[in-house]
Amino acid sequence: MKIRVPEQCSDEEASVFVESKLFWIYNKLGERDIFQRPQGQKEFVNGEGFFFLGESYRLIISSEYDAGLILDGENFRLSSEDVEDGKKTFISWYIEQGKEWLDDRVRSAQGRFLVEINDVRIMELGNRWGSCSHNGTINLHWRVILLPPRIIDYVICHELAHIIHPNHSDEYWQVLETALPDYQERKSWLAENGGLYFL
Repeated sequence: MKIRVPEQCSDEEASVFVESKLFWIYNKLGERDIFQRPQGQKEFVNGEGFFFLGESYRLIISSEYDAGLILDGENFRLSSEDVEDGKKTFISWYIEQGKEWLDDRVRSAQGRFLVEINDVRIMELGNRWGSCSHNGTINLHWRVILLPPRIIDYVICHELAHIIHPNHSDEYWQVLETALPDYQERKSWLAENGGLYFL
């Protein structure tokens, strides 16, 4: 791990600062490891389970279905023509479903923070669940739509609070706690279970 410090900062000052942040650093590294925990890969075969909004649905491969992917309320149905590109098809479906659902969820939560939202984007974000920009754009990983709604709300509120405080200062956590009093419980759940929600 590397740390960058201002030129005028002495080695001793840098060491004291790093030591004061060790718990936070190890916590963040642990969250990243859980997010990136090797999961194997989903198989695009009959009976494989895929998450959507926290619920697992079995996959049915169908030659009767023209093309693409649908969720019929009980099962995912994937055209046999799309099995070879199953992962790409699922990701496209998750992004498409996430656009409206997550946008609505963000707009509902923004009133808790009294901030302006410019845009909500669903995309690949590597090992992050979300990010935000100074202009009020909220970026959410497409994997967010796999999580249970109450955990999705935590991810959204986490990013909305960053519009007010673009850091993880004490003030940031106070804002988040005011908007979402049980955020710590949801945060812990995500750290422990988020790695299970993969494709």
